[in-house]
Amino acid sequence: MNMFYRYAFLVASLLFSVLIMMCGCSEGDIISKVKASPEAKEANSNTYFTKSLKLIEMIEIQTDKLLPLAVKMPPPKHGEWRTFWREPEQSPQKYVLSMPSIVTNKLTTLYIKPIGEFNDSEYMILGKIAEFLEASFQTPVVVMKNANNFFPKEAVRENSNADRQVSSVYITDVLLKEQMPEDAWGVLAVTTDDIFRAEGIHRLYGDTLRYARRGVISLYHLKNGGKTSLSLALKGASHEATHLLSLPHCSEYRCNMNGRITLEEFEVAPLHYSPDCLCKVIFATGADMKKRFIDLIKFCGKNGLTQELDYYSRAHKIINN
Repeated sequence: MNMFYRYAFLVASLLFSVLIMMCGCSEGDIISKVKASPEAKEANSNTYFTKSLKLIEMIEIQTDKLLPLAVKMPPPKHGEWRTFWREPEQSPQKYVLSMPSIVTNKLTTLYIKPIGEFNDSEYMILGKIAEFLEASFQTPVVVMKNANNFFPKEAVRENSNADRQVSSVYITDVLLKEQMPEDAWGVLAVTTDDIFRAEGIHRLYGDTLRYARRGVISLYHLKNGGKTSLSLALKGASHEATHLLSLPHCSEYRCNMNGRITLEEFEVAPLHYSPDCLCKVIFATGADMKKRFIDLIKFCGKNGLTQELDYYSRAHKIINN
């Protein structure tokens, strides 16, 4: 256990700054204790987990108020994500103990990296994605310069429509790694190309390296009437961006973090989070929950997302009371 706490401290030291403000600690006091001795380091890692667990329990009290709005997942249908993968539910407490990637005073910004050829409509959707994610996470979101990158031969193939299909692994492990800003709590590539990860998976919407804070979402399949769907694009981008905060999939309630391998699953998944996933996001970002709902209500009203406008309005009323 001693080795575990030493390792926990090394990781936790990157995360504790955001908790200093929330928990009323003095940064100078913590640093002096850290430098004192190995025993002090172990004690401080204990303090980090203790305070973090108390903090997320306080957040959970608030997010649990939204349980009456939560919709239980029905039994899985043949061919859906849950028939292939059994990902156990993760409580908010277990999320804290997993030492997730979170927003800190040094890792402050989410970056969006467009890759490929975008038309005017797709650039408009890219801007909407950035606006929504800024409201949802309550952190700055910066759209980087487009990179219509050259892909090596082994990172490109043709899909069944004879369109270019690029390797998601090459994007996350090479392109984003080389261009990751120092203040990025996450970098999300958005591409108009189809993407693939491995043989046998013919449709991939997104891919994420959760603890490396790098991910990619493809708009290729997210179309309605031949045009990229704003609703589906927002669902896909926010799903992958939330993975950058180390959240796993959610299978208990209808949630933006539901796993999906079919377009039907994509369409039926909501844009909002289940109470537990929202609890984790608030912990990871330090967001003001009431302001978050107000900003999301404004966004949905402005962009005609009536179903989500109704949910966020009801959620805000519950939290505000």
